[in-house]
Amino acid sequence: NLLLYLILARLLSPAEFGIAAAVALVLLLQQLVSEFGFSEALIQRGTLSNKDVTLPFAVGMGTSIGLSLLLALFAGQIGALINVPGLAPYLVVASLFSPLATATAFQEALYKRDLDFKPLAIRQLVALTVSGVVGVSCALAGLGAWSLIIQTAVFTVVSLIWLWRKPRWLPSRQHDWLSFRSLARFGTSVVSTRLIDFGATRSIDFLVASTHGVAALGLYTLGAKL
Repeated sequence: NLLLYLILARLLSPAEFGIAAAVALVLLLQQLVSEFGFSEALIQRGTLSNKDVTLPFAVGMGTSIGLSLLLALFAGQIGALINVPGLAPYLVVASLFSPLATATAFQEALYKRDLDFKPLAIRQLVALTVSGVVGVSCALAGLGAWSLIIQTAVFTVVSLIWLWRKPRWLPSRQHDWLSFRSLARFGTSVVSTRLIDFGATRSIDFLVASTHGVAALGLYTLGAKL
């Protein structure tokens, strides 16, 4: 991942890197809310049946799809708010893949619950390799910030396919409201902690973009990664 960052940093301008960083920042906040802490809730639950996953998955996917639509509708206003001109088309395209990331997060949580980390590690390596080759190829072709957007989209799709080809759970109509309430209470604490952490650690990104511009955000993002 670090090697990929360094290669793309050489191929892209700070402003192009900053646009992709702004997109990633907004989508990270969306993912924190839409997943609603259900991943950790499913992992920590003492006993878990298939019907326990149904409602958390449905709520997570519904929230993710709804937030993606809102991001697409208000992409221009979001770009103006954080002082990133031209953000809208990148954010619209990237937001379409957020529900896929949410679907992947649920399967990943169930793999972790079973302590089956080897497939997750292999998935990470395969998805990073494939998406890295695509991203660098796009950068060499002169696609600019789209290179990072496409790279992230490919990573998301490969991860989704890798985990859902051997799923630990499949959607069904069976559900348990009492279990959902318990999982939601736990998830509320998780997402609250995540949002506090996001505000404490990532508010500087918004500040850099709004006060110094998108190129400064690109430089700051790369420096923080290093």
